[in-house]
Amino acid sequence: MRLEVLQPQFFVCRWPANAAVPAWVWETTLVFAAHTAEELSLMLPAETCQRLDAPRREGPWRGFRIAEPLNFDMVGILAQISRVLAEAGIPLLAISTFDTDYVWVPANQWKKAVNALAGAGYQWINWS
Repeated sequence: MRLEVLQPQFFVCRWPANAAVPAWVWETTLVFAAHTAEELSLMLPAETCQRLDAPRREGPWRGFRIAEPLNFDMVGILAQISRVLAEAGIPLLAISTFDTDYVWVPANQWKKAVNALAGAGYQWINWS
């Protein structure tokens, strides 16, 4: 399976559930949002998160996506990636979209994650 590197570093940013997100945020190349009764969380490029001055944030994270569409009947894709990273002692954050899955690891463990996944047979594209 091919994995595509995401640029740049990201942060998970948290606001109260009733927080408003400025319209310009949605013009950012890659934004993930989760809104619950308790919180609003956004996975954002570091520069965007800093510009918003989030009250809570965690990061930086480096990420990748599975570089091909995944059918909904496919089983164990994230479980396999999670297993490789868990065996290497690396935490992860995962977000699934309609087309594929995205995974982030702490930026300070990026090279270790890349090596662990490459050692498990994953191929990297757009590596930098």
